[in-house]
Amino acid sequence: MMDGLEFLASLKKKNYATVKNKNIVLVGGGGAGSAITYSAAKAGANQLSILETKKNRQTNLMSNLRKIYPSTSIYDQLVPGHSIDIVINLSPMGMKVNDPVPFPLEKIKGNIIGADGVTKPDTTEFLKIASRTGHLIQRGREMAEAQMSLFIDFMGITKEANNSIYLGVKKMRCEFIAIGTELLLGQIVNSNAAWLGEQLALAGIDCLYQVTIGDNRQRMKNTITQALKRSDAVIVSGGLGPTQDDITREVIAEVMDVILIRDKEIAEKIRYRFESRGRVMSDNNLRQADIPEGGMPIPQMPGTAPGLICPLGDKVIYAVPGVPFEMKMMVNECILPDMKKRAGLTAIIKSRVLKTWGQTESGLDEMLTERMAYLDEVGGATIAFQASGIEGLKVRITVKARSEQEAEKALSDEEKAVREIIGEFVFGTDEETMESVVLDMLRRRGLTLAIAESVTGGMVGARLTSVPGSSDVLKGCIVAYASEIKYNILDVPEGPVVTPDAARAMAEGARNALGADVGISTTGVAGPSEQEGQPVGTVHLGLAIGDHIEAQVTHLPGDRARIREYGVISLLNFLRLRLLGRNTNTPFAGKTR
Repeated sequence: MMDGLEFLASLKKKNYATVKNKNIVLVGGGGAGSAITYSAAKAGANQLSILETKKNRQTNLMSNLRKIYPSTSIYDQLVPGHSIDIVINLSPMGMKVNDPVPFPLEKIKGNIIGADGVTKPDTTEFLKIASRTGHLIQRGREMAEAQMSLFIDFMGITKEANNSIYLGVKKMRCEFIAIGTELLLGQIVNSNAAWLGEQLALAGIDCLYQVTIGDNRQRMKNTITQALKRSDAVIVSGGLGPTQDDITREVIAEVMDVILIRDKEIAEKIRYRFESRGRVMSDNNLRQADIPEGGMPIPQMPGTAPGLICPLGDKVIYAVPGVPFEMKMMVNECILPDMKKRAGLTAIIKSRVLKTWGQTESGLDEMLTERMAYLDEVGGATIAFQASGIEGLKVRITVKARSEQEAEKALSDEEKAVREIIGEFVFGTDEETMESVVLDMLRRRGLTLAIAESVTGGMVGARLTSVPGSSDVLKGCIVAYASEIKYNILDVPEGPVVTPDAARAMAEGARNALGADVGISTTGVAGPSEQEGQPVGTVHLGLAIGDHIEAQVTHLPGDRARIREYGVISLLNFLRLRLLGRNTNTPFAGKTR
C-alpha cells in the first residue's frame, strides 16, 4: 500500500510504474499542485480529478493537461462509481473547524490523506472522519517538503535553492547602499537607486531597503553591518575612487575583519589605462587595486575603479563605482547573474513595457481590473503601472518561464491580450518613444512634417530632432511666440491667438511655408496667469493633413514646465491617432497634395 510520501517520491524519481493506471484526486495546490498533476499525467495516471475552488486556475490547468496528456482522463469533480487510489490535499478546504468534508472518504481505498498544512487531525470534521475510518494521514513539514521538492524538479530550479523556499524558490533579500555626501546634500540625483531597484525586481530579487549615507567611516561600517543582518546580499555604490575620502574598500575589509591585498593584475590595468591615454598616473590611483582578502574583483572594468565581490559566510557584499555607466555594466554583466546563481534562480524573467498616452493610471487600472484578477488566479504574468511624465504612462508586463522561447511567447500572448483591452492608448513598446513612433509612421507613408509652435516654444521640434534620421521626415519648425510672427509668417488672421482657429491657421501656415505634407501646431496658456480669458493649462493643437484641417483643445495640469511638456506629447499623439484614422473615416495612408 503506497502512502503519500512514497507517491511523491515515485514521481520525483520518475518511478512511473507505481503511479501508472492510478486514480488520483488533487485538492487545490497552486504551483505544487500543478507539478504533481503534470508529473502524474506524464507517469500514465489513469484518472485525475482536480478539485480547485479557484475556477480560472482549475480550467487553465485542465485544458493544458488535456492537450499534453490526452490518454489521462481529466475531471473537475469526483466521478460517480469510480474508486480513488490516492488523494493529495494541498488546500485549506476542509482543513478548518466546521469546514465541510470536500469529498466522500468511503471512496478512498484506505491509504492516504495528504494534509500538508495540518498539525492536529482531530480539529476538523474531514480529518476526524479520515482518522476514524483508518486512513493514513500525513501532515506537516514532511509532506510539504516532499511536495516542494517535486515542484523544484518540475520547474527546473537548482537544488541549492531548496532552503527556506516558497513555491520552490529561495527568496534572495537584497539591500542597496549609496555612499556619498553629495547625494545627501542634493548635489547629485541618486538615479542609480531607481535603476537598480527596477533591475532587481525584473530579476526576481527582493530589494527590501535602499539607504544613502555620507562619506563617514563609522556610519558606513554600521550601515553595512546592519544590512548584512537583514539581507542576503548588499550592493554598495560609490567610494571606490583614488582619493582619501574614497574608503568603501577599507570599510568592507573592516566589516569582513580582513586586510586589504593589492591585486597586481588590477594595478597593471590601471597603469595601462593612464599610459595609453598619454597621462601621468599619480600613485594614489593604485589604491583602487586593493581588494579585501577573500574577495575578488568584478571582471568588467570600464573605468579605473574595479568593482568587488566579497563573500561573508552565506552573505555577500558587492561594491560598484558610483558612475552610472560603470555601475550598470557591472550589475548587468556580473552581479545579477551571480545573485541569480546564489538564489538558485534558473527561471527566465522577462518584461515588456507598453507605453500609453491619453488615459489616467486609475482609468487604465479600471480597464485592466478583470484581466489582472484573471492573472492572479491562473498565474503566468503580472501587470504593473508606472507614471513617467512626458514619456507617458507605462504598463509593464512581466513573465517567468523555463526558457527564452517560452518567455517570449508568454510576453507576446499577454501583450496581445492587453492591447485588445486598452487599444489605441498604446503608442509604443520598450525603447520606443512617441516621437520615434510618429516619425516612423510618417516615413512609412512617405510624408514630410512641418511644425509651428507658440506655447511649447520649439520643444516639439527638439524632441523630434533628438531621434536619429529625423531629417528625412521633418522639414522644419517655426517658433511663432509673438502674435505678429503668427500673423506675418503663418497667415494667422489678426485677433486672438489662443483659439482653435489660430491653431488651424498655424498648422496650415507651417505646412505651406516649409513645403511639407503635414503641418501641426500648438498655441495656449502655460501660465502663470491666464491669457485672452483662457485659463492656465489651455492648449490648442492644430493639424493640417491632406485636405483635412482641424484643431483640438486640451486642458493640461501642472506648472508651466509640465503644461508645456504635456503639450508636446499631446500634439504628437493627436497626429498619431489621425494617421491611424481615429475620429476620421480612414487612416491617412499617403500623400494627397
